[in-house]
Amino acid sequence: MNISEERFKKTIAVLIAVVTTLIAIVTYLQSDAGARDDAANRDTKRYSLESFGRQVSGDACVNFDYNSAYQAYYELDLLAVSAANAGDEAAAISPFTFAEPLYDEQGNFTDYAVADTFEYGASAVAVLFDYDHMQDGQDVVFKVYVDGEEDPSWRLIDKWVLGTSGGAEKPLSFDYSYANVLRPGFYTVEMYVDSHLGQSGSFVIGDP
Repeated sequence: MNISEERFKKTIAVLIAVVTTLIAIVTYLQSDAGARDDAANRDTKRYSLESFGRQVSGDACVNFDYNSAYQAYYELDLLAVSAANAGDEAAAISPFTFAEPLYDEQGNFTDYAVADTFEYGASAVAVLFDYDHMQDGQDVVFKVYVDGEEDPSWRLIDKWVLGTSGGAEKPLSFDYSYANVLRPGFYTVEMYVDSHLGQSGSFVIGDP
């Protein structure tokens, strides 16, 4: 065997080794790519299932919350209708208007002087208000506070007899007698209907 043939054989051997190595690398890369593709497919399916599960869970929560809210509204509406049918609607009392009654020389009433501060010497102040959803026979209590303390002499306890709706007047006076006048101070008037505060308001009687 000459040197030329020996070199040729060595070259062939090297080429075979290189090709074998390349084939092994390609096989590895193909295997790795397949594994990654399988993993990607599995992840895609898993994420899809998790997303679907979250959607179903979210839809269930939304439906539950909606149904609960609707049920609560429906029950409250039934209670409101039942209360209305039973005549139990809460009384509505407008904000109080305070006014001093005016009289002519013959002592006949002529008008109201509306104000929230009155000069000393006023013998009467009328509490004017509108009302709705009242029922005859309801317990009504008026309380009067002067400078933060209740004056029991002004307390009025009575049964309501003025019907369901309209306008009313509560006089604060000494029987419209001019022998006495309202003492100076900060007055607060409260009106209770069946033990519930329906309305309150305040006015002032000035100093002499």
